[in-house]
Amino acid sequence: MRKYGVWGVAVLVALLAGCQSVSKEEESYRQGMRLIEQGSYPQAIGVLTDLGDYKESRSAVARLRYLINGDYIGAGNSVIAAIKSDGTVVYTGGYEDSKSAGDWKQLTALSTDGEYMEGLDANGKLSTTSPWTSEQLQASTVGSTSAMSLVIEAMPKLEHILAFDGNYPANLIALLENGAVKVVSASMVEEDIAAAEAWVKIVSVANGGHYVAGLHADGTVSVAGNELIRVLTKDWKDIVAITSSGGLIGLKEDGTVVAAGDNRFGECNVDGWNDIVAIAAGDRHTVGLRSDGTVISTGSGAFGQRDIEDWKDIVAIDASEYFTLGLKRDGTLAIAGDNSTSGGAKPDIADISGLLVPTVPGM
Repeated sequence: MRKYGVWGVAVLVALLAGCQSVSKEEESYRQGMRLIEQGSYPQAIGVLTDLGDYKESRSAVARLRYLINGDYIGAGNSVIAAIKSDGTVVYTGGYEDSKSAGDWKQLTALSTDGEYMEGLDANGKLSTTSPWTSEQLQASTVGSTSAMSLVIEAMPKLEHILAFDGNYPANLIALLENGAVKVVSASMVEEDIAAAEAWVKIVSVANGGHYVAGLHADGTVSVAGNELIRVLTKDWKDIVAITSSGGLIGLKEDGTVVAAGDNRFGECNVDGWNDIVAIAAGDRHTVGLRSDGTVISTGSGAFGQRDIEDWKDIVAIDASEYFTLGLKRDGTLAIAGDNSTSGGAKPDIADISGLLVPTVPGM
């Protein structure tokens, strides 16, 4: 009898051990990890953000935002650029007077929205290929041009930058490591700059030229410098990414997209989009990346920038007035568009490879 009694206890202990409940936090964490494996990044951000510091939730969310924002590639009107897997930058096109970026190292983000290219390194500092000096711009008799000298003087002083969106030397907005923002602009009024710099818990920023937007950790959006867009977006929620050119585009946790602002070319016609994992805004068109690696677009295709129907295996996107740029899973690029009407030559990307293709550690 004793033998069977001990055996019965052992079975009971084993059954109880197998029936131990998993905490709600652990269930949500596992769900978030499954969503990452499926490539459902916006949904994963929504789940993991609610977990705060549970396990690796916070670092996973930060990495997912980096993947979604796609700041490791840049489509400008004259220059195409991308960060390589070794942290250097490769680029093609651009102005002949551009300074070299050959010595840039440990890069984490790029911007090609202005006339030249800017890069952010792992130390939180910015560099530019622009040859312009503060003295040169101060000598201009055009007020809007001379005002840009303030931006040139301010940029080297910025530090602890986590991400940025620039239209240098006209303006730039920097997201700092503490969740605050710094705005340097030749066109925005001091009141709007002060409003933006009062924001807290910002996780992403967008530069609309004459206005700036910040995405809060809770999925809401703040706007300074454009009252119409501020009003139109004040009720946005569950946003995981924002991008801007003229209007403001937002990616939601459920993979749908919202838009506010100028819609002259249909660039805000994003109703019905779903399964989107990244967004990019050109001057006249908007682009969305689906979880299956294909791309959708809306707005003007006058320069061929929307000829992306056959693209596949895309993991990141960017857009400008003339181009749509895609980073492929194999570390090469895809491009659509033509800037010949501006007097430029279409950038040659044929030999570009070995590019940074970020992943979530452990996935």
